[in-house]
Amino acid sequence: MKKVLLACLLCIYGMVDAQPFEHFFNKNIIEYHLYVPNEVWGGRKENPCWEAGLTYIDYIYREDTAYFNNVCYYKYYWGPRGSYIGAYLREDTTCGKIYRYYPYLDTEYVWCDMSLNVGDTFFLPTFNDRMYWYEEQGTQLVVDSIAYINGKKIIYFPYIGTSRMWYDEYFFKDQTIVKLSFIEGIGPTYGPSGCTNSRSWPDESLSFLLCVHVNDSLEFIANPNVGCNIDYVPVEEQTSSQYIQIHPNPAKDYIYINLPEKEIKSIKLYNLLGVLLKEQKSNTANMDISSLSVGMYLLSIETDQYLVTKKIVKE
Repeated sequence: MKKVLLACLLCIYGMVDAQPFEHFFNKNIIEYHLYVPNEVWGGRKENPCWEAGLTYIDYIYREDTAYFNNVCYYKYYWGPRGSYIGAYLREDTTCGKIYRYYPYLDTEYVWCDMSLNVGDTFFLPTFNDRMYWYEEQGTQLVVDSIAYINGKKIIYFPYIGTSRMWYDEYFFKDQTIVKLSFIEGIGPTYGPSGCTNSRSWPDESLSFLLCVHVNDSLEFIANPNVGCNIDYVPVEEQTSSQYIQIHPNPAKDYIYINLPEKEIKSIKLYNLLGVLLKEQKSNTANMDISSLSVGMYLLSIETDQYLVTKKIVKE
């Protein structure tokens, strides 16, 4: 424990002089949308396109901290502020790492490491205590590729193939959600708090990250086709989305949406990196795109029954 503490203090001291990686947590309010598959409510083992699970919204508030062994951690709330504190996290921008401290074990583990390069390995933490046990623990991840998008370093991992870990790509209703990765300033796509078992859910597996909002603004979305919350929708209801018509496409100034006998709750426009550009929360079935640059975009349309995303082209 002394060695761990010394390493932590050295990293914290080094932050004064160098900060090569973007901060994960020094933002006023961070809101995480995490999807947790649950085989108890569906047949996840029998069906790779899971029909059961829950989306949870968790939070970090910059001023809510706690100290362990003289090291400062952010309180990670499972739910709104003042609800259950599910984890204690800290960042090290010099090393590009996220650490989670476990009071019960009096130690911390690394959950994200942005300093990795192609071919480097990363092992998910292993616990010898049933309180924190999860099925994917100890899995070795090997960096497959690295990309830089909007100045952020993104580390990708390939398919590895264990009994329950969703390496390479997660799926829901035949739609790709997100590749397993570490994203600078965001964290790991298997969820910033790591395993979910200490919530006492019966699934005992990792959650994965759908969206991150910072100060009420969307900063990251894994896949606009899926959105920030996954709710099971019967197939017969999903098929009705095929009747949505968008015209003209390609378009120069306006796009118009025809949705017979359905009320539109919101219309959102994203670029291909998942960044929200425009949003309308009324039932107005048109959108002004005249100010956009030429290119392809994603239009997300939400009704009371489903969420569907269509590609549009700006001329």
